[in-house]
Amino acid sequence: IIPVILALMEPQHVDEEGYALLRRWQKRHGNAVVVDFNYNPIMLYQFFKKHRRSLRYVGPQFHVQLVAHLAGLRLLPVVYDNKVAQLLNKLGYEYQLAIADISAKDIEAFVEPGGRP
Repeated sequence: IIPVILALMEPQHVDEEGYALLRRWQKRHGNAVVVDFNYNPIMLYQFFKKHRRSLRYVGPQFHVQLVAHLAGLRLLPVVYDNKVAQLLNKLGYEYQLAIADISAKDIEAFVEPGGRP
């Protein structure tokens, strides 16, 4: 079982409903932990850089994808709009997944050792 960090990339007070959903997921899955994201973005970069060999990022946020890429972290290139697609194109990600089409199998394939993309 792979450990999972669940975070909305916003402080909890910004999205109480979203964090409630994450806490329900955490209760259902013993490998998940919810993190209240109230960190400075530079700290996120440092965390990603320090743990880049053991972490994977799955999420559509433009700025977090950029930070993950700059830190050398593997990321699943999830696209929700043209802005994100253009960023991923500029960064050299040929394989991209539309957020509406992503499946659990896509995520499982990505997090497996040696998994795509």
